[in-house]
Amino acid sequence: MHVRPVRLFPTALGDERGMGSLHVIRGGTTGGVVTPIKAEVLASGVAVPITTLDEVVSTLPGLFIDLLKIDAEGSEVAVLRGGERTTDHVQRVMVEYHSRELLSQVRDSCKAQTSRLEV
Repeated sequence: MHVRPVRLFPTALGDERGMGSLHVIRGGTTGGVVTPIKAEVLASGVAVPITTLDEVVSTLPGLFIDLLKIDAEGSEVAVLRGGERTTDHVQRVMVEYHSRELLSQVRDSCKAQTSRLEV
């Protein structure tokens, strides 16, 4: 079995490039939320770059993705919107969601992007 090396990307994913503010609950160690920073709004938290899934995937070798797992603490739809080209090359998508509303939005986003994907 050949295992490919893991590549880390020091960026958050969203539906467009920009900067965001990372907020982690005090004392928390498992997760946080990145909020896009608007030019006219001062950011609190830690500033992080935001890029799209399409931009990250374009730097990787190969055109086929067997499984795409997204756990973005409520930003799953934005990640999918930023991956419209990528989802054409994805066999399966796994999304962690915390509400039926978010699940419905994810399903609608996948259907709008490609008729092949089922969530």
